[in-house]
Amino acid sequence: MAPESESDWHSQARRGKKPGKPAGAGPDRAAKFAENLGRVSAAAFAFRDSFKQARAPATVEEQMALEHQAAQTRYATAKRAYGRKVRRLRRRARGMLGLAVVSGSVAAADFMVAGPEVWFWVGAPTAVLAGWTSRSDAARAASLEPPSKPQVLPPPPQPLPAGDVGHTESVRLYNIRLQLARILPTIEPLHAEAAAELRAADCEAAPAMTGLVQRIAALTDVANQMPGTPAAATATQSSKELRGYLASGVERYDDLLRAALELLSAPDPHNLIETRLHTSMQELTAYSEGLHSAARAVVDPPS
Repeated sequence: MAPESESDWHSQARRGKKPGKPAGAGPDRAAKFAENLGRVSAAAFAFRDSFKQARAPATVEEQMALEHQAAQTRYATAKRAYGRKVRRLRRRARGMLGLAVVSGSVAAADFMVAGPEVWFWVGAPTAVLAGWTSRSDAARAASLEPPSKPQVLPPPPQPLPAGDVGHTESVRLYNIRLQLARILPTIEPLHAEAAAELRAADCEAAPAMTGLVQRIAALTDVANQMPGTPAAATATQSSKELRGYLASGVERYDDLLRAALELLSAPDPHNLIETRLHTSMQELTAYSEGLHSAARAVVDPPS
C-alpha cells in the first residue's frame, strides 16, 4: 500500500524501505512539464510566424520598392550562376583541348616510331574523345543565354524640396509613375501585350529620369553650400538646363499616362494599342535612350 503523505514517504526512505511515490507527485510533474512544453512551442510558433507574416506594404511606392529589390536580387543571383556555368564550361573546354593535343601527339609519335602499339591505342581514342568533349563544351558555353533583366517597375524618385530647381517637374514625375503602377494591373486583363509594353517602356525610361532628378539635387546642394561663388553659378545654370530635360521627359510620361487611361475606356483596345499608346511608348523610349546616350557621351567623350 502506497504511503498517503510525503512524511510517510521520507520515513520509509530512512528505514531503508523502498518508498512509493508521494500521492499526486507524478501528475503534478507531468502537468508542469506539459505546461512548460506548451510555452516553448508557443514561443517557437510565434518566432516562425514573425517571419511568415511580414508587414504588408502600406503604399504603392513601398510595394514597388520591395518588388524591385526582390527582382534585382533574383537577377543578380541568376547572373552570377550564369557566369559561373559559362566559366566552368570554357575552362573544361580548354582543358579537354589540351588533353586532346597531348594525347594526339603521343599517339602520333608512337605510330611513327614503333607502329601502332599500346600508346597509340590509348592516345588516339583519348584524343578523339577529348576533342569532341572540348568542342561540345565550347558550343554549350556559347549557346547559353544570359538571364534577362526583370521587368519590374523601380520606385519613383522622391520629389525635390519645394523651392528648389525642378521641384514641380519632380512632383509630376513622382505622381505619374505612381499612377502608371496603379493602373497596370487593371490593363493586364484587358490587353496583356499593352501592359507588357507599358511596363517595358517605364522600366526603360525610369532610370534615366531618376538620374536627372538626382543630378539636379546634387547641383542644388553645391549651389546652396557655396553661395556667391563661380561654382554655385555654374551649378545653378546646369541644374536649370537639366530641368528642361526633366520637363521634356515628364511631358512624354504624361502623354503615356493619358494613352493608358484612354486604353481603359476604349471600346476596341486592340485598335488603340496600334496607334496612340504605341506612339507614346516609342517616344518615351526614344527620349530615354537619348538621355542615356548623352550621359555616356559626357562620361566617355570622343577622343
